[in-house]
Amino acid sequence: GEMPQVGEINIDVVASAVSKILGREIPVDPQIEKTREEVRKLVVPRSSTLCAGCPHLGTYWALKRALLTSGGTVPIVNGDIGCYEQGGYGIAGKEYKPSFSTESVRYKIEAPYETLDTNYIMGGGVGLMQGEYHAGYRDGSVVAVAGDSTFFHACLPAVVNAVYNKSKGLFIVMDNSWTAMTGHQPNPVTGITATGSETKSLRVEDVAKALGVEFIRVVDPFDLKATQSAIEEGLKSDKFAIVVTRRICTLQAIRLKQYSGKKMTLDKDTCTGCRLCVSIGCPAITFNVDENKAGIDPIICVGCGICAQVCPVNAIKVGE
Repeated sequence: GEMPQVGEINIDVVASAVSKILGREIPVDPQIEKTREEVRKLVVPRSSTLCAGCPHLGTYWALKRALLTSGGTVPIVNGDIGCYEQGGYGIAGKEYKPSFSTESVRYKIEAPYETLDTNYIMGGGVGLMQGEYHAGYRDGSVVAVAGDSTFFHACLPAVVNAVYNKSKGLFIVMDNSWTAMTGHQPNPVTGITATGSETKSLRVEDVAKALGVEFIRVVDPFDLKATQSAIEEGLKSDKFAIVVTRRICTLQAIRLKQYSGKKMTLDKDTCTGCRLCVSIGCPAITFNVDENKAGIDPIICVGCGICAQVCPVNAIKVGE
């Protein structure tokens, strides 16, 4: 009861909890506390962001839309460790008060960074998802996300367990072909070894099928309609379902000269200021509050085309 229900567990939080349990006060330097208060007024709470053109932005958008139509009353989305773990970092920019009611409480997902409800350890998301199902949670869909690297490093036993113990839930594997979060190391999907030589590239769907998974779909997360449709199908499945969203990490594709984006243009006369494009979470999309108009930062934009698929009035166009 001494630890907070949500947020980061840092040294101050732990020290405070231990001091209360032991009944001993922690010496406090008044000057340090005063400085903290002054600095706190200057800091703008915000989330970190995925890169412009990141395929995970497409996956999270499609998941958000699918949960609105097929996720049930209060779905639970379990995170994992990788670039996509930022899907839960929006808590840094908002104040979420945990509910202690006996009824499930739904939180609105306004940006991809507010998607994840849990995030603990590599491979933990798909395990938690199964625990929630077997514990009897039925107020909404139970979902887990992981990347290709995490899938092979820590999720295989959990996939076996899901099949063996007849779990029901959706497991989304965001396959960007690299261990991108920690520096673009290769993994069993990449097709090269740790020393850079060519090797066999394993496929998530092949391994999942070998482990007994019957519902498997593979989609391109840059195709939002197809991705949303596959996720909706997985949410409605009466079996353990895996949807693989496959698109190479955009940063790595650019480095390897494998990617050529299009020039995106935004017609401000057509833009209605609805901010749907902003809610994609792409750092290249800007918004002018005074004009009530969206914009695109040409320096950051890589021309992936996701925003053009989201804009309801076709104010965003894909050029040459």
